[in-house]
This record gives sequence, C-alpha cells and structure tokens, in this order.
Amino acid sequence: MNALKTLNPYFWKHRMLLFWGFLFIIASNFFNIYKVQFVGKSVDEISSNGALGFNRQVLIYVAIIVGSSLATGFFTFMMRQTIIVASRRIEYELKNKIYQHYQNLSLTDFKKTTIGDLMNRLSEDIVAVRMYLGPGVMYVVNLLILLIITAVYMLKTDVQMTLWSLLPLPILSFVIYKVSSIINRKSKIMQKSQSAISTFVQDSFSGIRVVKFFAREKYISKNYGTRIRDYQDKALDLAKTEAYFFTIILLVVGLLNVIILLIGGNKYMAGVLSVGKIADFFLYINILIFPFSMVGWVTSVNQRAEASMSRINEFLDMKSEIVNTNHEVYPIKGDIEFRNVSYVYPNTGIRAL
Repeated sequence: MNALKTLNPYFWKHRMLLFWGFLFIIASNFFNIYKVQFVGKSVDEISSNGALGFNRQVLIYVAIIVGSSLATGFFTFMMRQTIIVASRRIEYELKNKIYQHYQNLSLTDFKKTTIGDLMNRLSEDIVAVRMYLGPGVMYVVNLLILLIITAVYMLKTDVQMTLWSLLPLPILSFVIYKVSSIINRKSKIMQKSQSAISTFVQDSFSGIRVVKFFAREKYISKNYGTRIRDYQDKALDLAKTEAYFFTIILLVVGLLNVIILLIGGNKYMAGVLSVGKIADFFLYINILIFPFSMVGWVTSVNQRAEASMSRINEFLDMKSEIVNTNHEVYPIKGDIEFRNVSYVYPNTGIRAL
C-alpha cells in the first residue's frame, strides 16, 4: 500500500467532506437498523390480536418504519454527496497534475512509451484510483459501522442465533475475495488487450497514407478483427467468472435463512423467541449480506488502485531532460557564435548538427 500513501495529502485536503460523510454513514446505518425491530413488533402485534382489521399500534409502527426509511434514504444520499464528491474532486486534481506533467516533459520521454499507454494513465488508472478513494473507503467504513450497530441489536435479541448467523459471513467475504482476485487478474488481461487495440488504431490512423499507398487495407482490417476477437474472448471469460460472484451470494443467503429458520423455529417451539424476533433476524442478515459481499470487491479495488497509483507515480517521477532553474531575464549584448556544436537524437543515433 506504499503507492496509495501518496494520496494522504488529498485526504487531508478534503477532510471536512470526508468527516461529514462518515457522520452520514453512522446516521444512515442507525436508522436502517432501528426500523427493523418495529417490523417484528408489528408481526407480534398482528399475531397476538389474530385480526387483520384496524390496529392503531401497528399503524404507529408502520409510521416509524416509513420515517426511518426516509431518514435512511436522505442520509445515504448525503453520504454519497460528500464521500463520492470528494473522490471526484481528487480525481479532477490528479488529472490536472498528470496533464501539467505531460506538458513539462521533453519529446524524448514521449518516444519511450506508446500513446495508448499514456492515455490509459489518464483514463483507466485514474478511474481505478478514484474507485479506491470513493466506494473503496465508503464501503469499508459502512461495513464496520453497520456490523457494530447490527451486532448490538442482534445480541440483545438472542446470543446463540447471532453467533450462528454471523459465522458464515466472514467465510463469504473470504470466498468472494478469492473470486475477486481471479476477476482482477482477468480484468488486467482484458485491459492490456484494450490498450493494444487503442495503440493499433492510433498507429493505423497516423500511417493512413502509407496504408493506402501500399493497398494494405485488407491486412489492417484482418489484424484489427483478430485483436477485437481476442478482446471479445477475454471479456467473455471475465463475464463467466463474474457470474460465480452472484451465485455464491445467493447460496450463502439461502444457507443463512435455513440456519435462522432451524434455530429460530426450535426456540419458537420452546417459547423463547416470538415470530417477530425471528423476522427481525431475517431482516438483519439480509441487511448485512451486501456489505459483507463487498469486502472481496473492495479488496480487489484496492489492489487495482495500488497497481494504478504505482504507474501514475512512476510517470510523475519522470524528470524532464531540460530543467530551467534560472528564470531571470538578462539583456543580450554582443554577437552570438556557435563553435563545435553537435546534437544526436537519443532514439535514432542520427547526428542532426
């Protein structure tokens, strides 16, 4: 994570936006969990009365649920308006910094790499870093706060069911992390194929007169089609791997529902838990599933951001061959004379003077 440490000054610069974003995360998660208990109370109220007519207490519970849902939506919106906006601002500042560095480099530096690679640093690499700055940070903080709040409510209800319900979630995160690592590796392969296409197209357009002069249109079209099919195969391979991601989540959700139904059913038969408390557990677990499933994705995002930031730092560390340290202007007096002056292009060895 050494490369990502260079982003710390940007975090500090936008610390107020991030601070308010973290407060909004706490508020949104609190109201999201707070409403769950009233769903269970509504179920118990209806079960105890045995009637489906007008019930004033149930209407109060419904009003609290609706109000909490509105508060959750509002604070979630504000959470994104602070953390995601901060990441967008940092992305804008990074792009300006890279573009400014482009202008300061000499022509020799641009001949050492392809145009497609340079463009990827401004597009793909910056996007990967921005995903770490925004969603990467937001989902990690969201999971930690949500887990703390949810665990408190679940432990107050039943300790045994809480432990059995939370046990598969770390396993889910680990499995998704492994799948995400495979997805990350195949995604990099696909990006390299995309860069090759961009470089090929750029070279073809820049040399279009040569292509026409030698009538090589069919050759260019054939090579372009080969690269496109290679990119298509890699994209489909990536899509097949990503399909396992959602399959694993559905499997774990079904497993957790079975655990809650089995343990909760036995406790209901023993008179320990009510139907409403069991319903609460179903909702708690469904709320926790998505944040835990994002752990593997966030880890993959951080890995991609680390690699991308390393490439960006490598580029920003490049020094121009010509560095003017003295910007003072002196009046010119006398004649200018050149003696024994020569210049050889670094990449060609051709003596120009």
